[in-house]
Amino acid sequence: MEFDWIFFDCFNTLIDDFDHTGDESGMRPISHIPANHGLYESHDHFHLEYLQWRVDYWAKGNNDEVLLPDRFRSVLQSAKDRSGSTVKVASIIDEMMEAFYSLYPKTVRRSPEIESILSNFHGKVGMGVVSNFFLPSFPERLLREHQLDQYFDFIIDSAQIKVKKPGRKIYQHALDLAKVGQENRGRVLFVGDNFRNDVKAPRELGMQALH
Repeated sequence: MEFDWIFFDCFNTLIDDFDHTGDESGMRPISHIPANHGLYESHDHFHLEYLQWRVDYWAKGNNDEVLLPDRFRSVLQSAKDRSGSTVKVASIIDEMMEAFYSLYPKTVRRSPEIESILSNFHGKVGMGVVSNFFLPSFPERLLREHQLDQYFDFIIDSAQIKVKKPGRKIYQHALDLAKVGQENRGRVLFVGDNFRNDVKAPRELGMQALH
């Protein structure tokens, strides 16, 4: 396998954010907040409704990114409308966002052996990060906190591009940053944990891929 560039997925490839159940939404540490305000019977109720919202929103194949406060607004407003509650959704969102910024980074840890892998390729090939995430520049912040950002020529995320993988725009932006033309896409290796986003879609665009 020969390549000039490696594009890495971020979460559960470079850094891990899944919890003990395997859930990777990042919502469990803050799910109690809307329940405390009476919108849900329990934190599990909110968590399940949030997961279902994600499934429903992207079920039709659109790849637009939705920022985290806007996700909360859709889910919580629906709960408020059902319940007839008079709570202020905006205030709950502010509280949830503050908690997320404080609690979520503490759940993230380096993937095993990743630094030795990055060290091995550093300086030999170009490396970039192409990540889905619902807050702009947050993957870069987390990689910096785990002292991994220095290995990469660029770090981009779907909140910046406004398109999620497997939407083509985010891959094309990475190829443009790497200055890789159509004829050289086969010399790019995409590495990630999601088969559709990190293997199937890159291969359809002419890149190599490793799951």
